[in-house]
Amino acid sequence: MTSGNSNTGEPPDSTQSGQTNTGSQSQDGGQEPAEQPHPQQNQPVQSPHPQEPMAQTAQPVTYGESVTDIFSRPDTKPVIIQSIALFAALTGGMLLFSYFTVNGVVNDGDAVSGIGGTVVTSVIVLVAGLLGQLLAVVSGLRVSGLLTGVKDDLVYATAAVGTGIGQMFMMFFVILASTIPLPQTTDLGFSNFVSLMFLSAIAAAVVASLSVYLLRKVSDPKQIDN
Repeated sequence: MTSGNSNTGEPPDSTQSGQTNTGSQSQDGGQEPAEQPHPQQNQPVQSPHPQEPMAQTAQPVTYGESVTDIFSRPDTKPVIIQSIALFAALTGGMLLFSYFTVNGVVNDGDAVSGIGGTVVTSVIVLVAGLLGQLLAVVSGLRVSGLLTGVKDDLVYATAAVGTGIGQMFMMFFVILASTIPLPQTTDLGFSNFVSLMFLSAIAAAVVASLSVYLLRKVSDPKQIDN
């Protein structure tokens, strides 16, 4: 009755089938994920911050202003000319006064008039030098008022140059007009006043610059620290 037992089909063992399915699932689930492709080594790595180009446009180099720029600047050059013209106006009056005064004293031609002419010439030259110093104060204050937006050192130089040239111009013609009428017998001449002419011009330049300083610094204490 062996055939009867073999035909009575028994259900397959569920334990074995379950083990088989579980093994297959574990094999499928246990696979490692595929590796991601690596970037090629010859590709450049981009930086998060873009680099600036190496080649840049050359910027012009600017230098500080020099004192000699006062002769070319459009704001200081006219002021220098005006300061010289201010002294030239005074020179005109002093020139006529010097010549006719000395000429009137020495008109007789005697020794006394010659001595008087020498004294009058010396006095006139000294008065011209003193008037130049007073005019230097006016010139310096005027330059400071006209050049309000200019650096102080340029204003000092502008006042000094214009005033110094103007004073020398005036002294030259005053001395010349005062010594021409003197007789040949006197020892006083133009050469005796050359040193005084230069000293007077330097003094006038200093007075003009000092006037600018006093107006801008001492009168306004806040400007002293600048």
